[in-house]
Amino acid sequence: VGQGSCFSFELELPRAQLPAAAAPAALQIAGYEGPRKKVLVVDDVADNRSLAVHFLEPLGFEMFEAADGLQALEFAQALRPDLILMDVVMPRMDGLQATRALRSLPAFQSLPIIAASAISSRADEAKSLAAGADAFLPKPLDFERLLERIAALLKLRWTLTPPPSVPASSTR
Repeated sequence: VGQGSCFSFELELPRAQLPAAAAPAALQIAGYEGPRKKVLVVDDVADNRSLAVHFLEPLGFEMFEAADGLQALEFAQALRPDLILMDVVMPRMDGLQATRALRSLPAFQSLPIIAASAISSRADEAKSLAAGADAFLPKPLDFERLLERIAALLKLRWTLTPPPSVPASSTR
């Protein structure tokens, strides 16, 4: 006890260089113009719902969650969301059944619905669109594509901010 060995080593590596600012840094979406929009996220996996909420809420969306298609129908009628992000594969009532049920109600015939599924073949996309979804995204969600679809469906104009700046060089 109290005995041991210490060692150290040195590596010769080239000094790290940040790339030259050849192009201006891309602007980041900070929010959107206009009144606050309600988004209902429907997914049987709580982590998937949470991820969508944590991504969209800071942009100004009022977020609501449902765990299956039956809850989605109930919440849609009570909340009147502006958009639904709907998982396809869920217990009790899947996303395709829920989408068809919503489309059968006059108040929801033009409600934007984005279907999402980890099973993302062209056939699955076609089934989602045939059920009444306005768009289909494969999982895991590409949030850039999700924002493109949301902007198109809700006719949003994003408010942009420059990305956080990184020091030009940091050396020890």
